[in-house]
Amino acid sequence: MKHPAPFLLVHGFAQDGSSWEEVASLNGWAFARVPLFGFKEDLAALQPTGNEPLAIAVDVPGGGSLSPSCNQLDAAAAQLRALARQLCQHLRQAPHAVGYSQGGRLLLQALVTQQPTDGDTFPLSALTLESAGIGPANMEERGAFAERSRGWAERARTQGTAAFMDWWGDLPLFASQKALPEPRQQLLRKGRLNHSAEALAYSLEGMGQQQQACQADTLAALDRLMGNQNVPATFVTGTLDEKYSAIGRSLDRYFASQPLFTWREIANAGHNCHFEQPTAFAALLT
Repeated sequence: MKHPAPFLLVHGFAQDGSSWEEVASLNGWAFARVPLFGFKEDLAALQPTGNEPLAIAVDVPGGGSLSPSCNQLDAAAAQLRALARQLCQHLRQAPHAVGYSQGGRLLLQALVTQQPTDGDTFPLSALTLESAGIGPANMEERGAFAERSRGWAERARTQGTAAFMDWWGDLPLFASQKALPEPRQQLLRKGRLNHSAEALAYSLEGMGQQQQACQADTLAALDRLMGNQNVPATFVTGTLDEKYSAIGRSLDRYFASQPLFTWREIANAGHNCHFEQPTAFAALLT
């Protein structure tokens, strides 16, 4: 019996795999979490049941007592490719990868840095990027990203997790979340507080946008994914997130002649579409 392609779900900064459980539940998918580093035993235990896909959420380093080396973008990208290959072998289906924000950038980095001639491939059946950056446009922008990440990391170390996350939640990017019901806001804050200040700083330094491949390389990797491998790619943004909607609009223009590319907007959602409008986001994946 051939089972549907599994979903490989990659969370954003200051989150963990549990942030995807609501989406999986809304679609009736079996849900499991696996660590990005040391996933083999957990992955081997997964077994598909029925006709619904497995939803496998990856816990990316950024919390707990993990070493700084586990928070480097290229190392994490290589590990993500290894996980996808193992998953493909175990379930005999390439996964549909979904990444939010930092998780989307990690998926893009895994695409850009793969080495197919050496067997280091990233097998996918589909790719969905939610509010994900596409890399620095030039060295000046990379430098600006690096300076910003250094400042954020220093703030995390100096202020501690609670104060830093309160400041983080007040950034204009997350303004729409202030309109969520109070229980939803508290749930979001609880997840953000589940990380040490040092781990947050490591993540900002090692996996920030300054570490990502340049925009031209990212676009070329997406072009190969769709043009050479016939894998569809979807970019999702919330209508209330002007910054990332502008990126979606630019991608829509860039890939105007590519039928496998789609830009989808979710109404009344900001940066974190799958948390702010989970039902709409879940429907988009079916």
